[in-house]
Amino acid sequence: MKPTSYALFAVFFLVCIKANAQTYYTGAIFNAKTIAATPQKVTLSLRSFQDMPSSYSLEKYCPTPGNQGQHGTCAAFANGYCIATLLYAKAHNITDRNIINKYIFSPTFLYEQIKSADDIDCQKGADPIMALYTIQQKGEALLKTVPYLCGTSITTAAYQEAINYRITDGSILFSNYSPDQNKPAQERIDITKKALSEGYPVSTGFNIPETFFHIKTDVWQPSTTEVLSDWKHNGHALALVAYDDNKAGGAFRIMNS
Repeated sequence: MKPTSYALFAVFFLVCIKANAQTYYTGAIFNAKTIAATPQKVTLSLRSFQDMPSSYSLEKYCPTPGNQGQHGTCAAFANGYCIATLLYAKAHNITDRNIINKYIFSPTFLYEQIKSADDIDCQKGADPIMALYTIQQKGEALLKTVPYLCGTSITTAAYQEAINYRITDGSILFSNYSPDQNKPAQERIDITKKALSEGYPVSTGFNIPETFFHIKTDVWQPSTTEVLSDWKHNGHALALVAYDDNKAGGAFRIMNS
């Protein structure tokens, strides 16, 4: 992976929830200290947003979406499986999905390094920012080197491979945890679109409401009956890879696990 950057914005909390007969797992633990310690993107002027295209997509560089299964590993999927793989494909201008899938990076390599010591069954979740720091400092190993399996021991060979696939840096676009990063809604939308239009995937996460587990259309909108207090379920990490101002009045494209 050529040295490259990512953009990051964050929010809230953790683990799993049952919806109908299926159990959906999440697993993002948002940490105010790591958010505060991450550099914040320089505030842009209104002029910076004037020439943004009405839509922009990095989806052509995405691997086939993966399934985290019954583990709280969304932070590793969003940032390793998706963002690291997307950046590799973009750096090498690979748009053939079959070829991109050969270079998918391992969520297990990340999660086994950032999970808590007592998380023996991969249920407790992890901090998405720590996943990104790990990719920055230690790199990422390929999925074919470290298959997705809870409790896998990371070999010396995997660490040696990973060091060749590092990202350079990242910055906070905004966060609900810090007053100086908690920006008005339109500014959040604009700076996120700006990052995407500059070619940077965006790592994101939020506490999800119940309707998120029952999406049946290509555009998800919370129920009008869901108030702020309903956004109380587990924290979930995802990757933003596109936006389209003409889709449902304006929408972001996410890669979920």
